[in-house]
Amino acid sequence: MATTKAKATTKAKIRVGTEIEPLRKHILLENLDGKGAGTSFHNSSKVAMEIMAMPRPIGNGSRMSAYNAEAAARFLGRENFNHTGIVDLHYNHPWFSGDTMTITGRVSDIRQEGDGQRVTLDMRIENPDGVRCGLGICSAVVPNDWVK
Repeated sequence: MATTKAKATTKAKIRVGTEIEPLRKHILLENLDGKGAGTSFHNSSKVAMEIMAMPRPIGNGSRMSAYNAEAAARFLGRENFNHTGIVDLHYNHPWFSGDTMTITGRVSDIRQEGDGQRVTLDMRIENPDGVRCGLGICSAVVPNDWVK
C-alpha cells in the first residue's frame, strides 16, 4: 500500500522510544443524546447511579478510541493514519463526565510494510488522578524517510 509523502509531523525522525505529544480531552457527557439510544449511563447521572452505581455518567469506548486515533494521527500523519491506521484498545477503569483525560503514547515497534514502515505506538489513557483507564496500540504505515 502506498504511503503519503506529506511532511513529517515531528521535527526529529521517528524511532523506537519516541514519545508522542500528549493529548488532553475534557469529557462532558450529560448533554449527549445517546445517538437515538435515549437516556443511558453515558449521558445521565441518575441512570449511571441506578444501573452502574457510578456517581456521574461514564465515558464510552468509541469516544476514547476516537481520541486515541486523533493522538496517533497527529503523530503519524493524518493521511497515513486515515489509509493504514489501526486502533486496538482495552479499558480497565471508568472515566467520568467532567474529567480531563490524558492520552499518551510511545513508539514500541517499527517494521517494514509495503513501501513504508509500520510504526506501532503503545497508548495509555489516564484520568486526572493519574489512574490508568485504558491502554492498547495504534499504528500506521509512514514513509521510510520518516523513521531513523
